[in-house]
Amino acid sequence: MSSAYEFQTITLDVEDGIARLTLNRPNRLNALNFALIKELDQAASIIQDINDIRVLVITGAGRAFCAGGDVKEMETTTQEQNQEALRLASRALYNIANIEVPVITAVNGYAFGAGFSLALAGDIIIASDQAKFSAAFVKVGLAPEMGGTHFLPRLIGLAKAKELVFSGRTIDAHAAYNLGLISSVVGFEEFNQVVEKEVKKLSQAPTKALGIAKKLLNHSLERDLKTSLIYEQVYCPRAAQTKDHEEAVRAFKEKREPVFTGN
Repeated sequence: MSSAYEFQTITLDVEDGIARLTLNRPNRLNALNFALIKELDQAASIIQDINDIRVLVITGAGRAFCAGGDVKEMETTTQEQNQEALRLASRALYNIANIEVPVITAVNGYAFGAGFSLALAGDIIIASDQAKFSAAFVKVGLAPEMGGTHFLPRLIGLAKAKELVFSGRTIDAHAAYNLGLISSVVGFEEFNQVVEKEVKKLSQAPTKALGIAKKLLNHSLERDLKTSLIYEQVYCPRAAQTKDHEEAVRAFKEKREPVFTGN
């Protein structure tokens, strides 16, 4: 089944269990203006409500992933409008980060400010070797938004997170990989091919088991070992009750590769 949703500043297509969300303001490096934030929030809600999605891919059109907030629009927005934009952006980010399927953020180019935060919301973060990253909020007199203060210290530690935030410096994809910020760096020419290979692999995986694993991993740093073991006792049996688990056991007995359906 294939579905395309009508938006002005993003595109959202769903086909064969794969949802593809693209920020689509290439002439503004996909900067987040109010219209895009509103549509991102709407798209995140739509994705949450589709039962048969098995993987979500987020990327940007043109030469940027997302250059952060639209500074040009900031000149004319009121404090109330800024607060509403932050509320919608935060809700969109939360829904994207917590959807119970794998999320791939395919960082094709610049990922600055809130765009950096959005990139870090992915479970698998694949960057082109032309990508650049910056927690650039300080350069416009702002503090990190859209989960930046949550993801950064968990990925690279508090001291390095503060250094990146306080300096607002730009790092390339290889430096981001060496810091542990992203999953992999791919040559620009093979970027799309590698992303699609990962999409295909995850779209054919046992979706419910991955969703349970994601839920447990996302909260693991907030729990002690005893609590984590209790949550595993609650959630892991649910994976054992899925049709995909039954298929895996059957395939093992029949000495073949399992065919997972996401059920």
